Amino acid sequence: MDSTCVLCVDCFKQSEHRNHKYKMGTSNGGGCCDCGDTEAWKRSPFCDIHIAGTSAQSEGRRGLPEDMAERVRVTFDAVLWYAYHLLTLEHSPSIPADLCPKIPEDDLQSIFDMDTYCTVLYNDETHTFEQVINTLTRVIKCNQKVAIEYVTNIDREGRAVVKCSTFQHCSELKAEIKKYTSRHGNKPLKVLVVHAHVVAHQLYAMKLLSWLQIFLAHGEDFRTLFTEVALKAKQTDPSIIEGILLRDIQMWKSARTHWHRLLISGMLMEYDSKKALAKVFTKKYGTVMKEFIRDDHDHSFSVSSLSVQIFTVPTLAHHLIAEEDALFILLNAFISECARKCNKDGKLEFERNVSNGTFKRAQYMLYDLRYLLSAVPDNWTDSLRKGFLQGLSLILNLLTMMQGMDSVSRQVGQHMEYEPEWESAFNLHIKLAYCISLALEWCGTDRIVLVKAYRATMKKLFENPCGGSRATGEVQEVEKHSVACLQYDVASKPVSIHLPLSRFLAGLHLHLENFGLNFHSSEFQTPKPSPEEIIEPVLRTQAMISQVHADLFSSKGLPQFSINLKDMIDHYALATYTRGLGVNQNLTDKRIPLLIWKSSAYTIHTMELLLRDMNKPLLGDLSSRQRDCLESLVRIIGVFGSTWKLNGAMNSHIMKLLYYVLEHPDEGPSVLDWDSLGLLIPLTMSFRSLFSREASVPVPDGRTNDLYIFRLVFMAHIVKILITTNLNELDASMDTDGHDEPAVMNVLRMLNKQLDTVTGHTVWKQVQYACMPFLRCCVLFYRYLTDVQAPAAFTEPAGDTFSNICEYLGVPDTSSELLGYPEFQDLLLVWCSHKRVNDYLSGTALSIVQEPLAVNRLVELPNDYSELINAVSLFTCPNSDREDSRNPTMCLVCGEMLCSQSYCCQIELNKSMVGACTYHAHRCGAGVGIFLRVRECEILFLASPMRGCFVSPPYLDDYGETDQGLRRGNPLHLCAEKYKKLHTLWLSHGIHEDIARAIESSSNIISTQWQHL
Repeated sequence: MDSTCVLCVDCFKQSEHRNHKYKMGTSNGGGCCDCGDTEAWKRSPFCDIHIAGTSAQSEGRRGLPEDMAERVRVTFDAVLWYAYHLLTLEHSPSIPADLCPKIPEDDLQSIFDMDTYCTVLYNDETHTFEQVINTLTRVIKCNQKVAIEYVTNIDREGRAVVKCSTFQHCSELKAEIKKYTSRHGNKPLKVLVVHAHVVAHQLYAMKLLSWLQIFLAHGEDFRTLFTEVALKAKQTDPSIIEGILLRDIQMWKSARTHWHRLLISGMLMEYDSKKALAKVFTKKYGTVMKEFIRDDHDHSFSVSSLSVQIFTVPTLAHHLIAEEDALFILLNAFISECARKCNKDGKLEFERNVSNGTFKRAQYMLYDLRYLLSAVPDNWTDSLRKGFLQGLSLILNLLTMMQGMDSVSRQVGQHMEYEPEWESAFNLHIKLAYCISLALEWCGTDRIVLVKAYRATMKKLFENPCGGSRATGEVQEVEKHSVACLQYDVASKPVSIHLPLSRFLAGLHLHLENFGLNFHSSEFQTPKPSPEEIIEPVLRTQAMISQVHADLFSSKGLPQFSINLKDMIDHYALATYTRGLGVNQNLTDKRIPLLIWKSSAYTIHTMELLLRDMNKPLLGDLSSRQRDCLESLVRIIGVFGSTWKLNGAMNSHIMKLLYYVLEHPDEGPSVLDWDSLGLLIPLTMSFRSLFSREASVPVPDGRTNDLYIFRLVFMAHIVKILITTNLNELDASMDTDGHDEPAVMNVLRMLNKQLDTVTGHTVWKQVQYACMPFLRCCVLFYRYLTDVQAPAAFTEPAGDTFSNICEYLGVPDTSSELLGYPEFQDLLLVWCSHKRVNDYLSGTALSIVQEPLAVNRLVELPNDYSELINAVSLFTCPNSDREDSRNPTMCLVCGEMLCSQSYCCQIELNKSMVGACTYHAHRCGAGVGIFLRVRECEILFLASPMRGCFVSPPYLDDYGETDQGLRRGNPLHLCAEKYKKLHTLWLSHGIHEDIARAIESSSNIISTQWQHL
């Protein structure tokens, strides 16, 4: 019937609705499944599970025996009043008199000496987690880990006992906490000193409420008796229901939740009970909402959130409007809050730099208005007309407050220092828009209502003319035609885009012809504005919008930047040094060259992987940005030796590298562990330092020495492939080539490989295939180092063959020329003498990076998003044995599910406490992470330190649109193209850039604490 009708997963899967067009969403609890509610569904109200219960009910049921019913009443009465008094207890440290334990007089003094009092800290939405953690570590002298556990419990439960001691000590702690948290004019934390027995009774009371909730599920008769007891008042106290509605904000989160769930289970399952609750709720609605506005807890933890369960039932909503003045009560409560924001002209006005938090909370009443009006009546009664028109009069009062608000004038002569506060007015319009549409639908279904609404709206416009006074027209003549025009200079006088009263009249006007009415009908012969006066404010707004599009309301400017080449080289060197090692800047550190060489090799690796993954030619499809990046990067590391004046450090590096390669000692890395490109670049860049007596190192240019270095590394790469290749996995059956590749076979024999199932040609083909990523990286490196033009084949798909690359790099492409000479065999013996290589060849299991290096991929996601939602419904916080995770978040790199945005799962990283996602990004992605927040249906990018952004997910609805935040709730399916783009962005290391763009374009004044996610 409306968007608030929901089914749980189990009922949905067992109902006809699973084959319909549906919307999905996630919930942290609260509310109930609407399966079986005939007013919630136009057809098929029951799932296959619950349809079976209807036949049993149709046969009639027997009530409870009277003696049992009486015992149930007594039990319910005792439990409910006990829980009510304990959980709504006034701020008294002592235990109620009737619950005091019987203690002999001799033991009284010992009771006062015991630690029988508790310092209880309560949750609020004013202080941050860090403020509370710092307060606890300072006041109660606990470590940060314990403080975080306290704060996590306070956030989850609404309160926590932080100290048990004597009354005096607890009172001192209370005073110190209040003093510490009220500094700088802040509201202090709520702290109470409570008797330990009171805390115990309160915990027991919540256990009883949980038991009662389960007990009520056993039958309708029990729920009927529960309603009877809950609505019965006592001499000095209102009924339990009234008491809970009026004293909701006195309770903490957990206590509130227990009561709310009990009311849902006990009074919302049967219509009569729901109607009884609705009457009390409507009667007390104004007080409930005023208390909610004064409170600072989220709406979901307020008893006012029960409105969605009550006002969305069509027959119940119509009854409340007709008989209980629900529409009038609701709108009167909201307008009383709006009146606080009106200026002397009676128009809403929102000030800049003044908190509108209370008014934002008041706007929750507009959701309730939407619920009340969601079911347009098919049949009107006089009482329904009266109740609706009474409420409509208040809607018109509200629209009159908004008509012409936030008017603006074009600023000339000087630049505006500050823009006026416009966001609050727009948010009010957005929340009210759907309610106005529903009110128009109601008016359009009944002639009497439409006539009275149209007359009332015109009366409001007549009494509140645009600009505050009625304008007289000035006669203007054009080509012998004259007309009276309303003169108004939009370029210099104030204009407002907020015209809800004019829009409402236009909406009513569309319904007139359905009943044979028009503007001049006899029903409307009352004081009213002329058509010119009605359209005048609309024309002013249209003229102002045209001026905005003509840039008459804006100004622009452009900064300029420049940078020196030497400074750029030093900046790059220091950036890789400081970020790579986490140290302060020091341009004389000997590790700087190693870091920039390794960084460059990694960048070239990344570029090759990206091109390979996208099936693009090696050189023909590079973007100008990628090409410029590669060229600048390679040339920076090429000239770095000539700008960095520590030639001795270069000598040290090249000697150590050559020692590891040519001597291959056991204490150094083996050939199995070498990153060939990461070895090639340092050797190339530092080799000339051996022959230079000057402070600087000559720039490598691709001559004979560089060719020998490349051949040396290339041979080592081939040896690594031959050592790690599993010959049993090679398929020699399709090998029809007659070449036996004796050089390859000879190497395999030296490695003691079994040669029964393979041929030399098969192995050589595998070597060529496995060498391709390394060789492609070498092409990218030497192309921009030497500036030697590559053949045209490299710009075509599949043109970068093994032979073409070898020819460009100046090395032979046959096994005999590469592996057949004696010097290679000498090097092979050296490389195979390493202990790690011997262990591997003898069958010891070692962790080895296999060649060719595979393209990393994000995890596979299900096609249907509901599968993900159902999966996380079973995920629980690893640090809590009771609560599910509020923000289950999946790492798209490894697939691990994490508990995000919750202090319960914070971990220490670099002497700071960070959230689960931040820590996981450090461990899984070197500080960079890409996550899917399942319940919010959004992608989270994280990049250290403390940066991040949210982006749209790779799931689309049937209209090809994303639903970030699951606001629309349409069925979503994985879009392979969007997920591929996300994969490409991650593979190309573009997450940092996307985060930077998001930060630059963000208009949020309060930044997100990304490190806590």
